[in-house]
Amino acid sequence: MKIGEKSLWGLGISLILGYFILGYYTPRFLPITLFALTSLLFLISCLSTRLPEPWVEKIGLILRISFLPALPLLSDDFYRFAWDGLLLVKGVNPYEYLPIEAYHLNLLGEENWLNQMNSAHYPTVYPPVSQAFFGFFGFLAGENLYLGLIGLRLLFIGFDWANYSFLKILLSRYQINPKFAHIYWLHPMVILEFTGNLHFEALMITGLLVFLLFIDGKRKAWSASGLVMGIGVKIIPVLILPFLFRKLPFKDALKISILSIGLVLLISLPFLSSEMLSNWQSGLELYFRQFEFNSSLFRLFKFLGLSGLASYLSLGLILALAILFFSKNTRHRIWPKTIFFILFFQILFSQMAHPWYFLPLFCLGLFTRFPLTSAFAGWVMVLTYTTYAQIPYQQIGAVVFIEYLSVLIMAFAERHIGLREISK
Repeated sequence: MKIGEKSLWGLGISLILGYFILGYYTPRFLPITLFALTSLLFLISCLSTRLPEPWVEKIGLILRISFLPALPLLSDDFYRFAWDGLLLVKGVNPYEYLPIEAYHLNLLGEENWLNQMNSAHYPTVYPPVSQAFFGFFGFLAGENLYLGLIGLRLLFIGFDWANYSFLKILLSRYQINPKFAHIYWLHPMVILEFTGNLHFEALMITGLLVFLLFIDGKRKAWSASGLVMGIGVKIIPVLILPFLFRKLPFKDALKISILSIGLVLLISLPFLSSEMLSNWQSGLELYFRQFEFNSSLFRLFKFLGLSGLASYLSLGLILALAILFFSKNTRHRIWPKTIFFILFFQILFSQMAHPWYFLPLFCLGLFTRFPLTSAFAGWVMVLTYTTYAQIPYQQIGAVVFIEYLSVLIMAFAERHIGLREISK
């Protein structure tokens, strides 16, 4: 079906207007407005495989650029990014001091940033590659928050363009419609959470896609660069390492593992100190033991009094899958599907499942039998912002149930009713 030029212009203007309202006038305590706007934008992204590629690319770029001067409305994490980055510029190791400690020691005097961030009393848990980007933020802008936001957003737009380009290459390689990459490029949560809120899952996706570009070729060792990027910004891709030994010759697996771990450790050396190790450990323990948000099976384990086992079960299941199912002789276990299931089980048992955590899962889901379900899961988690509709913040259990149930229904519909046809 061809779409006329006037219709494309109308659609483009509508998209720009919708994102302008989202980016500048829709804070997270207005979840109904947020849900309504993203619903419409999500539908358009699913239909984007029918739209001309040059149009999709230009509109997606314009939508991201429109966010450049906007202050993030859905997340305050960027205050911590700016804080850690400015500490680095001043020669202070951000792992060694809590923000409140650094402020009282006069290491940094940005009281407004301190009051706005949600982690002033917590150690930083962001890995070293993320810290390098925070340092870029601080070096570029100093105490000028808006200049730093613009610089970091331009960088994120570049990485997201790389994600889109790599997706097209990889989808073609695996004989999947490369226009599924359009869904990613116009997906409202990808644009909102990456360009809008600057969540580093965007760079984790870049690392995973670089890994996939090289792992099946002659230059397998280059795949380590992707793992270094992924592990260095979000740690979770370290779970891929056991699968290397199951799916590759031992020599190749060992080489990639040593390169990946070695380079991550090398990047970490400038931050290394006893205080860094102690604070990072306590920060991770705090994150994994005290916080809970939008969890699924973890909530069930908590109800049964077994919440302490959930993380161990997650890791155990992933390793069991590596041993039992993903052998190098299994024809259908291609690498994107392998990583998809790693991320799937990790988030299934996780006690923290913010909306942006689902976006790498959505990206890898484009390689499975459920591309639209994956895209749907990436969008429907916008309902978690209902938590912020009241003060004090309160998560609504019924909303969490609706989120996960709707994903199951969508998967059934795509598998048995032929829903996937609408994207062709």
